[in-house]
Amino acid sequence: MSTTIDEAVRPQAAPRGREVARARFPPRPVPATWQATGLAREDVRVWFASAPFIDANEHTMKVRRWGLGHLLDWLEAQPGSTWQERWTATGADSAGRGWRKIPARWRTRDSDGFARLRGPM
Repeated sequence: MSTTIDEAVRPQAAPRGREVARARFPPRPVPATWQATGLAREDVRVWFASAPFIDANEHTMKVRRWGLGHLLDWLEAQPGSTWQERWTATGADSAGRGWRKIPARWRTRDSDGFARLRGPM
């Protein structure tokens, strides 16, 4: 047996309360850079080959390494001195889930990039 609660009976937080809470506890500012954004490519590769990114399935790890390599290829072709600056320069940070379309467009414009990225998924 299950019990359902009528939507009209559920207490709703007052919009005013949320506004007060947001004013009292504003979001922390997002830094433009942090330690990981300045890592060398090889250091990024090593970092993503360790916990918590490792997986028992070797195929999964192979696909992740493949994807990471191509993601870093794409980012290295962008302006900026850190991975985050390059990511931001692409517009990917504001594209939400659609960010994958951005490197795909780069891939089709860059014939060498396209050839590199055509490998197995």
